[in-house]
Amino acid sequence: MKNKLIIPFFIFGSLFLFSCQEENESEETANDPIVEAYVYEGSSNIDVKLSEIIPFQDLNSEDETMISNAEVSVSINGNEFLLDEKSDMPGHYTYDGSDMSIQAGQIISFYLRYNETDITAKTEVPEKPQDVQLSESVKYIEEINNLIDLANIGESSVEVSWSNPDNSYYYLTVKNIETDPETIDPNNYIPDVDGINTPPLPTDFSILWLNQLNDYGTYEIIVYKVNSEYVDLYNSRQQNSQTLNEPLTNIENGYGIFTAFAADTVYLEILKP
Repeated sequence: MKNKLIIPFFIFGSLFLFSCQEENESEETANDPIVEAYVYEGSSNIDVKLSEIIPFQDLNSEDETMISNAEVSVSINGNEFLLDEKSDMPGHYTYDGSDMSIQAGQIISFYLRYNETDITAKTEVPEKPQDVQLSESVKYIEEINNLIDLANIGESSVEVSWSNPDNSYYYLTVKNIETDPETIDPNNYIPDVDGINTPPLPTDFSILWLNQLNDYGTYEIIVYKVNSEYVDLYNSRQQNSQTLNEPLTNIENGYGIFTAFAADTVYLEILKP
């Protein structure tokens, strides 16, 4: 098993919108910053994306308003690291040095000076998931040519498990990593999706049903341990998707999320008999 970094499946999209019925509030928040920063245990860098609130009346605009030329830094256990804006990606900031090392248990603070206001956040790097394993690492599936074939694999599954003595939150991503995989389902009985993502839950296992998989080959299964601020924002996103209420945030004087992850990876082989 090994670590691998991947962009979290949680995408902000249109989270930070403000109803035109609340004009005063919209005017007050129109220039407030959105921080999107995900910190990974075992990494040697931090990437931060900075943009501005999208007012409700501007939803038809396809362009984000990125925040450039900002003063951005992070502090790891008291050691400060200044972040530089990427020359080819306005509003995206990263650390160019080689002396950053992100480890479990570290307290990482974020600082942004914007519109004469201090924007801050803090997160703790979680421990890597422990004892991640599959009930089976190889499964054989017949090609699906009719509904009977589909029904025959309906009860086939693989359990992904890990240790969780403190009821922490975890989620999974599942993705076929073959360059040109052979399809299991040439007649498209199974919906074609680009990977599987589970919601964050305080559990120690997840069931992967094989009738969710479209192709033969190697599947990469990443188990993420996440912090409470990620869970809070994810849950508020689900609750507010129809109401346009503000989601929760751990950013002081701003919006968005600054959070840390730790991950471990296992692999599942799906083969033709």
